[in-house]
Amino acid sequence: MPQQKPSARSSGLFIFATACGLLFFQNCQRPVQNLEAPTRTPAASSAHPTLENEQGFASALEAAAQPFASGKVQIIRPTDEEIPSGLGKLSSFSVAATEPLLIVLNNECADTHPGPLSASVDRSTRLNLAAQVYPWSLPQDLDMTQLAAWAETDPCVIGISHDGELTVSAAPNDPYLSSQANFINIGGSDTFDFFNDPQRGARADVLVAVIDSGLARNHPDLKNMLWSDGSGKNGVNYVTTDGTVEDDFGHGTAVSGILAAQANNGVGITGVMGHNLKIMSLKVIDATGQSTVGQMTMAIQEASSRGVDVINISMEGPYPNSALQSALQAAVTNGAFIAVASGNGNVLISNTENTIIPALYSSAISGMMSVGSIDAYSGTRSSFSNYSSTYVEIAAPGSNGVYFPERSGSYKSGSGTSYAAPLVSGAAALVISFFKKNNISYTPANIETALTASAFKRQNLSSDFKNGNTLDLRSLAQYLRRQYLTTVDGGFDEN
Repeated sequence: MPQQKPSARSSGLFIFATACGLLFFQNCQRPVQNLEAPTRTPAASSAHPTLENEQGFASALEAAAQPFASGKVQIIRPTDEEIPSGLGKLSSFSVAATEPLLIVLNNECADTHPGPLSASVDRSTRLNLAAQVYPWSLPQDLDMTQLAAWAETDPCVIGISHDGELTVSAAPNDPYLSSQANFINIGGSDTFDFFNDPQRGARADVLVAVIDSGLARNHPDLKNMLWSDGSGKNGVNYVTTDGTVEDDFGHGTAVSGILAAQANNGVGITGVMGHNLKIMSLKVIDATGQSTVGQMTMAIQEASSRGVDVINISMEGPYPNSALQSALQAAVTNGAFIAVASGNGNVLISNTENTIIPALYSSAISGMMSVGSIDAYSGTRSSFSNYSSTYVEIAAPGSNGVYFPERSGSYKSGSGTSYAAPLVSGAAALVISFFKKNNISYTPANIETALTASAFKRQNLSSDFKNGNTLDLRSLAQYLRRQYLTTVDGGFDEN
C-alpha cells in the first residue's frame, strides 16, 4: 500500500474493510422455501479458524474448505469496543436479507444436486474452478443459528463469510525522482544480463495478474506488456460493466510499472521483469479508491481460472475473512504464486489484533508471501510499514527512491508497501520464467523457497520481518545459477 503517516491514515493510499459492505448483492434468483432450522446442530463456529503451518492440500477443493473447518459460517461482526484493535467476534445475531455475503460453493455439487442455500445463488459467473466464491445475500432474514444449521445441511456449501467495504485515500504525491533506487539497490541492473540471457535466462513467457485499479493501457512503458483475451480485452473490470480496465485512479498503473515496465524500449523505466511478461489487469478499485472484499475475491478466482503464474495484491483490510482465505489457498493450490502488501499502519500484525488481510494468511500458505517495506537507500524498515517476524515474510524497497509510471503517461515517485509488493511479484516472475525456460518443474512453494533462500538477511530487521529477509536479485541469480546451472565439477552446463 502507498505510504501513510503513522499517526494518520489519510496521508497515504491504503485499503481497509468494515463488517458491512457498500455494495448490496441481490443475486438470489430462486427463493429458499420454508426456512426452518433443521434438527442437525452445526459444530461451534470460530471467528479465527486455526491456519495450517504448511500448504499440503491434496486439491483446490480441500484448500478452499480448510478455512471453514470449524464451521461453515465464518462471519465477523465487530463491535464499537473491538474496532480499535481491528478484531471482531462471531456471536449470536440476525443476518438481514440485505447484508452482502460471500458464499463458497462446490461447483460440481451445485451443478448436479444443489441444496436449499446453494440453489438460491446466482451462478451466472461460474468459472472452471472446483470451489468458487459467489457474492450472495439471503432471501430472507435469518438468525445465526438458522443460517449455520442450513449451511451445515447443504452439501454444496463449503462456507459463508461476510463481504466488506474497501476504501483508498489519495494517490501518491511524493516528489518526482530521476532514478529507480528501488530497482538498482536490489541488484536489478547487476543481474539484467543473467535474467535476459536468451539461452538459459528468464526468457519463457509469464502471465501476471495485477488486482488493482486497472492500468493506463496506452502508457509507452506498458502498452506492449498487456495480456489480451483475443477480443481486445486486457482483463476484467469488477467496478463497471463497460469491459475496459483503463486506470482512473492511478494506483494500478504504478504497481504494474514497477513490476513490468518494458525494458530496452528507449523510454521511461525498467520493470523488475520488463520482458517475456504479460499483465492481466483485474480492476477492483474505482476512481475514488473504493473496492470490496468480494471484488478482490472474484478477481483472485478469475486469475486462478485463467492459469496465471503470479498474482499481485497491493491492498489491505483489517478483519479476517474466511471466503478470501479460501480463494487464496485454492489459487496457490492451482499453481499461482501470490505476493501481497503488508499494509501501511506501522503496526505489528497478529492473529488476535491488527489482523491485516490478506497479509495475515501468507505465513500459512506456502507459495504466498506478505511484503513489507524498507528504505531503498538505508535498508531500514520504512516508518509506515506493518511488520511481523511471523506474518511479513520478506521486505523490499518501498520508500525513498521508488519511481513508477503514472496514468497521464509520465512518471512520478511515491512510497508504500503497495510498491514493495510488485518488486517481489516481479522477482517471482523471473524465477518462474527461468524454471520454464530450463524445463524445471516447480510449484508456488518452490518460488517462495527461492526468494527466501536467496534473501539478504538483515539482523537489524529480524524482529520486523521473518529472518530479516529482504529481496536481493544478486543473491537470487547466484542461487539459481548454483542450484540449477552449475555442474558437479564447478563449471556451467551450457548445452
